[in-house]
Amino acid sequence: MSQSSSAVPRDVSSLRDVLLVLVRRRRMVVLLPLLLGVFTVGWTLLRPRTYSATVVFMPERSDLGRLGGLAGVASQFGVNLPLGETGLSPMFYAELLRSRELLGDLATSSLPAADGTSQPLMDHLKVQAASPPLRREKTTDRLRKLIAVTPDEVVGLVRVRVVMQSPELSKAVADRLVALIDQFNGERRRTRARAEREFAEAQERDALAELRAAEGRLLAFVTQNRQVTGSPELMVQRDRLSREVSVRQSLYTSLRQAYEQSRLEEVRDTPTITIVEHAELPARPDSRKLIQKLALAGAIGLLLGAFAALWAEHRSARLAAAGLRGEGASA
Repeated sequence: MSQSSSAVPRDVSSLRDVLLVLVRRRRMVVLLPLLLGVFTVGWTLLRPRTYSATVVFMPERSDLGRLGGLAGVASQFGVNLPLGETGLSPMFYAELLRSRELLGDLATSSLPAADGTSQPLMDHLKVQAASPPLRREKTTDRLRKLIAVTPDEVVGLVRVRVVMQSPELSKAVADRLVALIDQFNGERRRTRARAEREFAEAQERDALAELRAAEGRLLAFVTQNRQVTGSPELMVQRDRLSREVSVRQSLYTSLRQAYEQSRLEEVRDTPTITIVEHAELPARPDSRKLIQKLALAGAIGLLLGAFAALWAEHRSARLAAAGLRGEGASA
């Protein structure tokens, strides 16, 4: 009975027992990391190489100075001019580059292929779906994984990294993203300028009418009172009417300048972002990071091997204990 008991594996109850189990079942502990390492190497080498193109740009700066002075003058007379926006932050552009609308336009954009022909990006990526809307949505979801956006609020830059299986395609996608951003900014600027022009135009008409009315009151007063030097009351009234004309003239001039500036902004066609680093054709593929993957696979394999060895030892102990109880009962 004592010999049978000594042959039964014991449950693991201490660190020493754990180490003994791992040494006794070292083949299992070592085999899993090796298998996982081989699988990782094969999976990494069989995957197609990727190429990365990076573009860095600076968003448009604040345009408050364009109408800020005019708005300050106009506000003194109860007229509120719409101010330009303070410029969009890098974080906004990061969200824009992840938006479904912009990535959807990118998915349907025609980009050059290796053979010189052009085809939609969804064809380059070989995305298949039951319908065109679903295909576009699937391409958009895939592009979110292939495009990395890193905004820098401190420096005020946005870094965009595009990963594709072709160096020409990665550069073409990066260039197309810049074009789409510039197109978005241009449409946004023209829409804002159109609203400002319409507002300034309406305010200018009202200001001109009030200026003409003030000039008419001054003219009527001067016509009726050609000599006012001997009457302090008439002198004060003349000065008051003259000041009103001057004020109305300043307001009208400010609104007229705002109107002309808005007209120029509406038709202006200049870049709204500054490219700090243009996308270049990748000269070599991205690193496979095989060493890092092997290290991670080895660590995971060791953990799995140790767990499997401990579980096998525990199961053997349970089975041996059950067999001894069966022998005792039969005896």
